[in-house]
Amino acid sequence: MQFMVILDGSMVVSAIPSIQRDLDFSPSSIAWVLDAYMLAYGGFLLVGGKAADSFGRRRLFCAGLVLFTIASLACALSADSWQLIAARVAQGLGAALVSPAAFALVTDLFEEGPVRNRAMVLWGGMNGVGGAAGVLLGGLFSAVAWQLAFLINIPVGALVLLLALRKLPKGRPPPPAAST
Repeated sequence: MQFMVILDGSMVVSAIPSIQRDLDFSPSSIAWVLDAYMLAYGGFLLVGGKAADSFGRRRLFCAGLVLFTIASLACALSADSWQLIAARVAQGLGAALVSPAAFALVTDLFEEGPVRNRAMVLWGGMNGVGGAAGVLLGGLFSAVAWQLAFLINIPVGALVLLLALRKLPKGRPPPPAAST
């Protein structure tokens, strides 16, 4: 899912000219399409991490994934600039719930040592791959319709949610041990 969170942010960059034209954004307000997502994402990452620890990582991962996916649909269906900006805020909030929960799940699911190290490298590597793929896919999708940059998240989000509900362990992990 980390791949999708980063992919989305970079795909939209390529779609900006089409979005600006279709939704009649002014040159000074088009930046909010990117900023709304990044401000919500960055602003709520710590809240997402604390919520994942408090309410359960699987639960927050799935809730964030549902919010991100529904917000992606809302982005694609936006008919006015304010609708897209509001949907991007919701999308960023969903991403802020998913990312720390996903990272915590990686640390929970893999024992310390080489296996966890590989899992962490893969999780972190998705940032670079998602960023690069997003620019490429965003350019391809926006040549057809900018809405595709958001619609791609729906089947992927549904598939990841299905897999998460079937494969991720239920329940909260034990609280961290007190340091001495």
